[in-house]
Amino acid sequence: MSILKTLTQTRALHSRPPTPVLFGAVVVVVSPPNRPAAAVSCFLRQQKTPIWTIQKRTMNNITNIRYGPLPRDSPYVKPFRFHYTQNGKEKSWDLLKVHDSVSIIIFNVTRQRLVFVRQFRPAVYYNLVSAEAGDDGSKIDMQKYPPSIAVTLELCAGIVDKPISMVEIAREEVLEECGYNVPIERIEEVVSYRAGVGTSGALQVLFYAEVTDADRVPSAGGGVDDEMIDVVECSLDEARKMTSKGSNMTSPPSFLFGVLWFLTNRAPKIEA
Repeated sequence: MSILKTLTQTRALHSRPPTPVLFGAVVVVVSPPNRPAAAVSCFLRQQKTPIWTIQKRTMNNITNIRYGPLPRDSPYVKPFRFHYTQNGKEKSWDLLKVHDSVSIIIFNVTRQRLVFVRQFRPAVYYNLVSAEAGDDGSKIDMQKYPPSIAVTLELCAGIVDKPISMVEIAREEVLEECGYNVPIERIEEVVSYRAGVGTSGALQVLFYAEVTDADRVPSAGGGVDDEMIDVVECSLDEARKMTSKGSNMTSPPSFLFGVLWFLTNRAPKIEA
């Protein structure tokens, strides 16, 4: 059976069947909370065979949603208006100053699996509910719009907020989010591009790293501080389905681009 397996900090499986919860194109199965690892497991909807997970996650236990004007002291986003003259005509454009970032395609060569992360994204949730939620979010129907609709599947990634190189930022993110300790010599820069060209134009650098089970650090992964990140492994067949015509993914373009780059340039060839 082809499943999206989850990286865990322990290999022990729970002895009781978990409860399935819908998540996009897959079903997320969550088990009781008596294990230390941050973990979920996923399988395609049409598959009926039960699978097991390690720990209950509370990613979707979200309440008291509200929103309002951005304070001036935000360390992440600073809005401003850009003025210019083009062909003699005065113009302006509303912009956001944000951090540059890195993203990393991770391939576990031991198990021939791509390693992704999933997390709740407020921006996605707001976009889905804003038409009916009111100016401050007070009219959100949480039954109609459960937080699970805004849980995204992404590449490991992070902002550049330290005075170190991009590849060192990438190495830290791989360890903190996915739990692999990889030297920078094994992290390959793929391409750089501009994200959010209509709002921020921030730089993002895409990296590629091959990892093994031996690189796994049992105490790492799942994010730092109050981050809540699930680490998901995906087979090559599942990755191909994600990029096939008609797919409906709750994922950013960088994720789809990274998967396509890997399938084109690094994926093991399919034997005839």
